[in-house]
Amino acid sequence: GELEARTAFSITDPDALRKELVETRGCGYSVDEGECDDEVRCVAAPIYDVGRRCAAAISISAPEFRMRGGVREEAGKLVVEAAREISSAHAIWSKDGISDGDGPERQPENGVRGKEKA
Repeated sequence: GELEARTAFSITDPDALRKELVETRGCGYSVDEGECDDEVRCVAAPIYDVGRRCAAAISISAPEFRMRGGVREEAGKLVVEAAREISSAHAIWSKDGISDGDGPERQPENGVRGKEKA
């Protein structure tokens, strides 16, 4: 069935959500295009634990007017970079002391939403 809408921008169709998840996995970060609050935009990236499972996330949120143009894509790249650094540090500092030093296994294909791999 349909998902509950919080705003006019909310994704309510399960197939549309699946498509969005594929794009999110491809670029390494998710985008909230006013789906929770119609005046706020957000980008977020996963932080992985030593077992390479998503343990947390890091995000940047801003009023819609500040996330126009290339700002959203730049913010997406920044959260992916920060998430990689935190994931690597988390693995290095884990109680197991296990790390390959390269961060999470799941890396974005190209770091850019909606664009083909170069």
